[in-house]
Amino acid sequence: MSNVTNKKRSTITAIALCTSVIFIVIAWVIGFATTGIHLSPSGWWELHLAIPLLWFLYLIPVTLAILTTNIVKKFSDEIDELTGKLNIILERGEDNARFAQDIGSGNYEVEFSADDDDVLGSSLLLMRDNLLENSKKEAEQLWISKGRMSYRKYCVCTTIWTICR
Repeated sequence: MSNVTNKKRSTITAIALCTSVIFIVIAWVIGFATTGIHLSPSGWWELHLAIPLLWFLYLIPVTLAILTTNIVKKFSDEIDELTGKLNIILERGEDNARFAQDIGSGNYEVEFSADDDDVLGSSLLLMRDNLLENSKKEAEQLWISKGRMSYRKYCVCTTIWTICR
């Protein structure tokens, strides 16, 4: 996990703890204001005896910290997983682009492999194979055409030679 994610996780947990502490302080202020108990260490104890619910308020920061840590961890793990998948997709895209450039420049012998779930890569392989086959057919047709042309020139020269003799 990256440092950025750990920093975000720590920041969110710290915010949750601060919010909880502020909530507790607000509860104390309200408690002191409504009961008329004076603000002092002994008054703090009297306030808790008068309102026992305040003891349970101390569980809120711990609970909130645990909950936010778990929630952030869950989402961080999902983000890390999605980031990994996105990186794979980007790498495939770059490989596919390089392969397409090689095909476009006429380099049909370049090595390339596509995964079963890579539709674009598989299509590029099929395109390369078809272009290679067409290139071979074109070269063969050109060779035949040149041969015919050479034969015709030979025939014309031979005919002219025999007429001119």
